[in-house]
Amino acid sequence: MMNLVALSDADVEAVHSLFRQFHEGYTPFFQVHTKNVAKSAIDYLHGQLFTQQQMNMIKFCREVPESESQAMQHFIADSPWTDVKLIGHLREDVCQLLGDPIDGALILDESGIPKQGKMSVGVARQYCGRLGKSLP
Repeated sequence: MMNLVALSDADVEAVHSLFRQFHEGYTPFFQVHTKNVAKSAIDYLHGQLFTQQQMNMIKFCREVPESESQAMQHFIADSPWTDVKLIGHLREDVCQLLGDPIDGALILDESGIPKQGKMSVGVARQYCGRLGKSLP
């Protein structure tokens, strides 16, 4: 079997360093009056990027060393940090990377899978990006 990608320890360390630098640019947004939840933020991001299947907090904690399921769950469900300023900062970063803050656009689509049939329980009409329309 041919090895398609050969990564050295230095390659992995460089990616890890870039990941940390990226996160450090956003840590001020996770500071609330009583504490800083930036560690939970990077643990959650790490889990999102590296968990292969069935993503949930318990799986994230198995993939992310020294993370805590309860702290991560609190970060998502109950933590008082606000995303408004974070999204604004992210928008500025994307505009700098794309190079056109006036006319540039980045459109992401979740590439949903069309549902089968009309008898799905508890499912309201929803948009399906693959079809470009709402499904009944």
